[in-house]
Amino acid sequence: MPPPSAPLSGRRAMDWLRSASGTVILCFVTMHLLNHAMLLVSIDRAEALRPLFTGPWQTLPGEVLLYGSLIFHAGHALFTLYARRTLTMPPWEMVQLIFGLLIPYLLADHIVSAGIGRMAYGWETTYRGVLHSMWVDAPPLGLQQAVAVIVVWTHGCIGAAKALRHRFGTRGWMLPALVVAGVLPTLALAGFVVVGRGLAIYGFLFNTVSSATPMVLRSTHHEQVVSTLSAYLRNGYVLVLVGVLMARQLRSVLQHARGFEIRYDTGALVHALAGTSVLEASRMNGIAQYSVCGGSGRCSTCRVRVLESDTMLPPPNEIEAATLRRIGADGDIRLACQLRPRGNLQIERVLVPATGGLQPTAEDTPPVERQRVVLFCDIRGFTTYSERHLPYDVVFLLNRYFEAVGSAVEAEGGRIDKFIGDGAMAIFATDDNLEAGCSGAIRAAIAIRRAVDELSRDIAQNGEAPLTAVAGIHAGPVIVGRMGIPGATAVTVVGDTVNVASRLETVAKQENMPIVVSAEVADRSGLDFGGIVNHEIAIRGRSSMLRVYLIDEAATQRLAPEPAATL
Repeated sequence: MPPPSAPLSGRRAMDWLRSASGTVILCFVTMHLLNHAMLLVSIDRAEALRPLFTGPWQTLPGEVLLYGSLIFHAGHALFTLYARRTLTMPPWEMVQLIFGLLIPYLLADHIVSAGIGRMAYGWETTYRGVLHSMWVDAPPLGLQQAVAVIVVWTHGCIGAAKALRHRFGTRGWMLPALVVAGVLPTLALAGFVVVGRGLAIYGFLFNTVSSATPMVLRSTHHEQVVSTLSAYLRNGYVLVLVGVLMARQLRSVLQHARGFEIRYDTGALVHALAGTSVLEASRMNGIAQYSVCGGSGRCSTCRVRVLESDTMLPPPNEIEAATLRRIGADGDIRLACQLRPRGNLQIERVLVPATGGLQPTAEDTPPVERQRVVLFCDIRGFTTYSERHLPYDVVFLLNRYFEAVGSAVEAEGGRIDKFIGDGAMAIFATDDNLEAGCSGAIRAAIAIRRAVDELSRDIAQNGEAPLTAVAGIHAGPVIVGRMGIPGATAVTVVGDTVNVASRLETVAKQENMPIVVSAEVADRSGLDFGGIVNHEIAIRGRSSMLRVYLIDEAATQRLAPEPAATL
């Protein structure tokens, strides 16, 4: 769960609280499953470790945090169910929704017994007592709890996977997460079943449990009170759920009469319920429309041009306004995922999906924002060289050059993104180590420069001007995603950081300098840039000046000393 980086309000605050409460609940369930897995070792081992796994949640702060998270998360789920204009959604999202709505009903008995029973009557929830009640006194309750474990864990894992995928992509964490998601509940349920069956069949646990964990005798009256409260909680939740569903239906009936129509530039006409977004109306009526971010307002691929509207459109919300400012949109451009018209309107989709073409969606490797270091390099004097030499000789030179670039980049932990003519673009850094990426990119640029110098000496003919390599490096946020057309896609990066790095390579040529890096890269690299010339320059396409460092030949020796020659 990422901490809020800016003041939260409205929808952002609700999303953050949902993520925070879900994280708390998932941590609680994980600790419980770890404790249950210890049953495979022995009942005594699981009981001995129980205070470690459950103790923090039985303190006053733990109880407030846990029960507060449960109440908020359940309430948010009901609110989300009511707020959705359509129940058309991807299968995994439908599973998450259904399982989330089942959780309060399945856990009502456990919450009342473990919470109120312990706080009001001093009931001790030892493994002996819990397993006896679920496998001997009321076996259906044991089956219900086993199902609850699967439902809660699946719901939590889907939510965590969705959050991690949008924040970190799918590389690196997916396989280990799948292993943990499958192994942990399997071990917990195995321990629950093995020891529970042993108790039910042989009753051996009563002879092996330490006397240090005595059972608190439960009076019939107290058990009836707890049972009644559990029934009230379950039935009350069912009534609330039914009420939400009925409210949805009533809203649909009322809004149908005061809905609106959308006429598309293609001539298509659709009717939508009041409160429906333009994107939702398009999807419900089979009108193809891009929405790479899944309708969260973080991209502009769903944007439309409003050609005509019968009523004044609602102003952009905070999320939409920020995105529209970022792309410099005209006043008649709106995001289809955020625009909820109050009257009839005519629109034009700015980006129209081609029939049979690539349809980027949030479910298919969604683009994610990352911090990366971008390096651009190319050969200075290559155009003149290619004009004076045979095509096969030019190809030979390029292959030698590409090999040198690839070796230098990979040696510093980077990867080649693409080759463009005699140029190359490389990406460095990971999400948690931008500093290493900055220093690695600088060393790679210096290594490329030296490799091209050596290559130039090898192929020099008749006093030709030597070939040299120049590079520009910048660091900052980029969008990482799969791009291209069907059959020819690749994971690449785009964004202002890429554009600036390309401009810095041009500056290196103009200044006749081997390497130009932004102050962002220099400051994060950890290298000594004292004494290296730096000044502010204007970058085409940017309103603000950018401070850059001009790394000359002497500076390359200081930043990455060349190994001394050996005889």
